[in-house]
Amino acid sequence: MLRVLFLALGLLVGSDVRAQGLQKLLESAKGGAVGKEQPSAAEQRNWVAEKLSEFGVKEKALDPEVLRTQLREANLPEARADQVLGAMREIVRDYQAAVDTLTVVIDKEAQQGSPGSSERITPPKDNSEADALRERLSGLRSQVQTAATQVKLEEETLTRQQSALKTANQDFRRAQEEFDSAKADGERQRAGLQLQLAETLQEALSAKTFLASWRLYADELDLRAGQANVRALEEALSASGLDSIFNEKRAQAAIRKIEDDKLAVRKQVEAAQNSRGELDEAISRLEGDRKRAAGDEEMKRVDSQLEIAREARAFAIESRRPGRPGSKA
Repeated sequence: MLRVLFLALGLLVGSDVRAQGLQKLLESAKGGAVGKEQPSAAEQRNWVAEKLSEFGVKEKALDPEVLRTQLREANLPEARADQVLGAMREIVRDYQAAVDTLTVVIDKEAQQGSPGSSERITPPKDNSEADALRERLSGLRSQVQTAATQVKLEEETLTRQQSALKTANQDFRRAQEEFDSAKADGERQRAGLQLQLAETLQEALSAKTFLASWRLYADELDLRAGQANVRALEEALSASGLDSIFNEKRAQAAIRKIEDDKLAVRKQVEAAQNSRGELDEAISRLEGDRKRAAGDEEMKRVDSQLEIAREARAFAIESRRPGRPGSKA
């Protein structure tokens, strides 16, 4: 049984050399140690492609039923077999995503490093061209803000993955110590299965952390490019002398808007005055009818109408006051 167990473990449990190699690559993605030459994105893509191939084979070779039997014989939850299989699939998926991300990074680095990568903007010759440039600048600033938000999100994701990986590393070291100290066959079988699970989860989190690190770098490249384009547009506007917020065209547009707003307010006031005037006339007419009322029944009818008209006038006056609900002042 131990021989079968160790064969299964051999599919998953790696050496310290592999763990150290991954750690170096993770460090290089964030700048690495000062003074040391770090692997290029192309080199790391080759490394990840090898890992993808390696774990693709391991995923196909892993037999969940055999693992469930081993877990059952070791008095461990059989559900851990599904956990191992799920982690293996995540490893393959994340390493594939890392290959794709590194391919994008390589292309972006090549574009930003080429002689014509920095956009050169011709300064505008007149207010019309300056306005067009301002509209373009406004759009670019919005894109830069979105890119900055994405970078922030990726930074938070990377921090969470690094924390989870640190915990997984600690769990793996404890499982390794338990396996090394186990004496009886039963103890070693149980400890070996726990070591297998800990190693697989550690590898899964290593893949996620590696992917998160390179996704962050790819987003940072987008942010840098956007910021460079914004600076180029700002410099072109400044060089033209037309970078003032208000030019003649904009000033005229602002004046027209003010006049339109005044006209709208004037119409609202006139409508309110007309409505109030009509209510005043109705109230005056009803007050005359009340004086001429013949009998209590007719007086009650007129009083009811008069009360409604007065309430309507009071409501109209109140609703037109600034700050009141329904006010359009």
